[in-house]
Amino acid sequence: MLHDKLRLISQKNKGTSKAIAEYLLSNSTNLSLLDVKDVARETYTSQASVIRLVQKLGFSKWRYFVKEYIREQTFMDKLGTVNVNLPFSKNSTTNEVIDNVSALEIESIKNTQYLLNTDDVNKIVEIIENSNRIVIFSLQPNYYMARSFKRKMLSIGKNIEVAEDGQFGLKAASLDKNDCAIIVSYSGSEFIGSVTQVKKLRKNMVKTIAITSESNNFLIKNSDYQIEIPTNEHLSNKIANYASEISVNFIFDILFSVIFKYNFEDNLNYKIVNSLDLEKARFNDQIER
Repeated sequence: MLHDKLRLISQKNKGTSKAIAEYLLSNSTNLSLLDVKDVARETYTSQASVIRLVQKLGFSKWRYFVKEYIREQTFMDKLGTVNVNLPFSKNSTTNEVIDNVSALEIESIKNTQYLLNTDDVNKIVEIIENSNRIVIFSLQPNYYMARSFKRKMLSIGKNIEVAEDGQFGLKAASLDKNDCAIIVSYSGSEFIGSVTQVKKLRKNMVKTIAITSESNNFLIKNSDYQIEIPTNEHLSNKIANYASEISVNFIFDILFSVIFKYNFEDNLNYKIVNSLDLEKARFNDQIER
């Protein structure tokens, strides 16, 4: 998040960048009242230096930076009190573990819901509905959520492909402008296996949908559409991927549900008829045995 990036700049830099970063961190609640001139004056730097720092953070203008920083702070204020990385300790009772993990997962869904944009969801669903092929690129553990989404979609007659690790390049090369790719990666780094094919996908004019953390990462910058998940989970210093797994699974459930809703009667009838046929087949198979 921007707060973490500014803190890192203040720790690893000296002089102008350090002064500006520290000032922004100290005055985060008043950013909406400040302009570039104010920051330059208070930090004894120049307006050009302030703009350079903002651009380093991924924003072309000061007002875009301020808007995003305030949005992030508003989001962080909504977070619960349970530590998503260490929701319990060695001294926690079983009841405390149950309470904290339950609260964490409920909070994760609420926080993900807060980040969802209805227009973006509708557009992504439209793309999925109109694509010839839909392929999900994802590593474990998100791979399992992708497989679950594939199964739900198959239950209403829609085929989703989940690319296997080691075959990402082959899958990407087989797609074209009539297809779409869903790339799932918490970090969104270009060096992560599921993200490495983004440039090839874009070269082939494949529509790309990113499910990734709400940061200015490589995947965000190089995908056509994005669904963001909260960034309050550490990449390594944690017990498990509690929050991110819940968020990804929730997003897939939302996509499936909205797709189901668009052709509700047809999808419901298809599901019921096929469920009855499967049950009949199982019953006949048992009799034959």
